[in-house]
Amino acid sequence: MKTITWNTRGAALLALLLNQPLQSFGETNLNFNGVSATVEGAIRLSWNSTTNEVYEVQYADSLIDTNTGTTTWIPLYTDYPSHGTNTFWLDTGDYNLNPPVLHPRNMPMRFYRIYNLGTNTGPAPSISITSPSNGVTVSGNLTVTVNASSSNDLVKTLLFVDGQEMPWSKDGTNFVINTCEWSNGTHVLFAVAKSQFGLEGTPGDTSVTYGRAVSPYVNVTFDNLITRFSWTIPYFEPALGQTQQVSALFAANVNWTLQIQDVNTNTVLATNGAGVSMLYNWTGTGQGGTNIADGVYTFLLSAYTNGGPYEVSGGGSGGPTNGPPPPPSSASSVSSDSSSDSWYPKSAREALAAGLTSYYVEPPPMPPVEIETNGGWAFVPWEDVYGPEPPIEVEIPLALQQRFLTSGSLDSVDSGASLGPLALDANTPTNQSNRGPVRPPNIPGKGTIGTVGIGYQTYVTASGTYTTPPILKTPPPIPTYIALDGRSQSQASQNEPWGSIKENTDLCNGFTTTMKNGRYNATVVKVNDAFTSSDLKTGAFNQVNVGLVALHGSYATTAELDGIRHVYLRFRNSGGSTDYAKLDECSFGGSGTNGLKWMALLICDVLHSGNYDDLYNNSLLPINNDLHLLLGTSTLATAAPDLGKFWAFDMLGAEAAALTVEQAWYQAGRDAYKAETDYPNLIINFRVAGWPDAFSEKLTDVNNTPGTGNPADITKTDEKVHPLP
Repeated sequence: MKTITWNTRGAALLALLLNQPLQSFGETNLNFNGVSATVEGAIRLSWNSTTNEVYEVQYADSLIDTNTGTTTWIPLYTDYPSHGTNTFWLDTGDYNLNPPVLHPRNMPMRFYRIYNLGTNTGPAPSISITSPSNGVTVSGNLTVTVNASSSNDLVKTLLFVDGQEMPWSKDGTNFVINTCEWSNGTHVLFAVAKSQFGLEGTPGDTSVTYGRAVSPYVNVTFDNLITRFSWTIPYFEPALGQTQQVSALFAANVNWTLQIQDVNTNTVLATNGAGVSMLYNWTGTGQGGTNIADGVYTFLLSAYTNGGPYEVSGGGSGGPTNGPPPPPSSASSVSSDSSSDSWYPKSAREALAAGLTSYYVEPPPMPPVEIETNGGWAFVPWEDVYGPEPPIEVEIPLALQQRFLTSGSLDSVDSGASLGPLALDANTPTNQSNRGPVRPPNIPGKGTIGTVGIGYQTYVTASGTYTTPPILKTPPPIPTYIALDGRSQSQASQNEPWGSIKENTDLCNGFTTTMKNGRYNATVVKVNDAFTSSDLKTGAFNQVNVGLVALHGSYATTAELDGIRHVYLRFRNSGGSTDYAKLDECSFGGSGTNGLKWMALLICDVLHSGNYDDLYNNSLLPINNDLHLLLGTSTLATAAPDLGKFWAFDMLGAEAAALTVEQAWYQAGRDAYKAETDYPNLIINFRVAGWPDAFSEKLTDVNNTPGTGNPADITKTDEKVHPLP
């Protein structure tokens, strides 16, 4: 084991733990061969690897957990395929995890280890980036085209920039990134594909195999007038006293205008200025301090060169709050040098001499903050509320870097902050408009407009096949068994084989990530052992607007003593014990704006026709007067990993007009199961049940009251989502 300390912000300390593999699937001698900090304070990890292996990056913010006396390792990124003999990945935090993982620059320290998940169990797909081509120079928004194919079902394609995963693409082919959100210079693009053979989530699915592949790297130069366009708070809650800090660096002295716009591109606030950087603190109000609704807002920044000198001073317009990089002397050291913890270049000459491309100036004075006290409202110094502002990073323009490299002498660099009028690179635009953010994890907006919850199990602790004990029917003195899933009574006592459903993780997390982009907050997250049958029976999801649950399920072929053919939602904990909740035992529906209105169950046969009819006829469907719709399947349903994000995507109207909740569910099924081309005989039918007036609802109709109070009024719709005509 080796520990490297790395100075990423002032005197902050980041420690990295290098370790051997935790599992011996490939017997790779895992070790980090490179660790570096980007200009944004993100941490780039690079390790020796073996082709065909799959990894999980784990982290800890402390080596000793005071509660356990040991190190508590938490998954940060999983299912990450090997790049070959050398693999790298970038830690920029993950605000979609629960709880969120902050960007490394916002943490005093972070420890890492790489977990070897094993090797591909199926053939690897082929994948490449067909556009842009290697070595080109680009600016503004860029569409990256990925071409992937497989002899098996292709279930996922992802794009990475410098090792950071980008926002997903619904078609899996065209990914849009905003190059203005990075610094100018060379960046590495690569794509990842995942394929599978076999279906997760159906009985007997114990032989699912996976293949993963990484495309060749594509090196692209970003060249923009607007650079490092960024935001400081991914989830902006003005009601909590938070301030959204919008910032950018420019490749020349410019006049700039910043417009904050709503979803209809109406400008609610505008400001302007001049200089080589900009910083604006948005308090969540509109022009003149007017109140504006919570929702999704974007930032449109326009700039044009004005011929002024490239000059930054402490009283200037400000810049990003990213901390300084470590001094070159400690970049490869295995121990920290306390004398250099606060070192950072304070001029272009110092930075270039150290081999760096940016330097730092003192931040401008920040305005006092008005806070509520026992005696009323009072103004207090900014640093008393938010802490001291870090130095402002100034990126050295490419033209000046080239001047230095060409001359080979610092004599060509002004000694002071003023760098004189600089000629822009031939490819750099002299005026530019750009809207953001596009790059994760920053999400624009003001407050949250709704809540979501997820619950799932992956059943990965099963040894061999997963077996569910039959359900007992108990008329004494001799119990009999209930036949399940179309079996005959003579088969009722036989165990039913099941497999793991690893894809439930992507299915549910894709849903919450996409909903968070639409300003929904994930307030209920129940996973594996933390998710039990009592959560469904006691209404754990009734405090959110939209819920999604993914589990194994069985429908009864024969009835219990009450004469009803029930549906059973299956649970298994890591100790191997099993449990179930009957569908009619579930509690779905919450009153008021914050209550549960739409509940989706991606569970095999959860609304199976004969069983649904028994529950309907006995007024036992778990649809109370507060729940608007119950969405599920009336047949087998496989765990398509993109189903959750597709459903959220279409409900939010991320690309086109928002669909109704019902139609978005059907569309998600059609889109998610397109990949399962190897199974043309597998029929998957989705079903939606609820109050008649709720079938036309969109997410914005959360305050509708469609329930009639009469269970006989509940109706349903059906649609075959696989195979498509």
